[in-house]
Amino acid sequence: MVDKAIITGAARLFLLVRTYSLTGFSLVTLGGFLFYRFYHIGCVALWGQTPGKMAAKIKIVKLSGASAGPLNAFLRNSVETVLVTVVLVLELIAASKVAPAQYAAADMAKKKELIEAFIPRTATYIAWANQAFVLSEFVVLFLNRKKRAIHDFIAGTVVVHDPKLSFLPWLKNKPAAPTP
Repeated sequence: MVDKAIITGAARLFLLVRTYSLTGFSLVTLGGFLFYRFYHIGCVALWGQTPGKMAAKIKIVKLSGASAGPLNAFLRNSVETVLVTVVLVLELIAASKVAPAQYAAADMAKKKELIEAFIPRTATYIAWANQAFVLSEFVVLFLNRKKRAIHDFIAGTVVVHDPKLSFLPWLKNKPAAPTP
């Protein structure tokens, strides 16, 4: 729920800001993509956890128990990253076909329509494929003992619960100084 709250809050902010201008649309679309990728790939590569996983005291590790690295983090998110990248490119191409003056003069609903008019139907199918992938993740997750989702099989990872995990993993617990 922590991850969902952070991502939903960021997404709402991005959606609001991206309606001001075509340049803003493009920059925020790209910035939102990078934020989301960092959130799910960067956090796992750096700490093995997103903030929500930190709060839940769970961590992503390799099957051997070793810390997941950057490659594992990328592989874990690779299918979604590829699908979303294609949609992102199609959205940016569509935005480049809209006249800036027409976009600036339009209300919010019309701005969305202006860009969507240039997005090929392929983007809709890719978005559906992404949703189907996400749903299939849950099916696989519930059908195996280790509760591994498809992305865990791709990356060779598993999610583990450890109540001893620090809430802020970048602040390592320092050993107490010996008492005299």
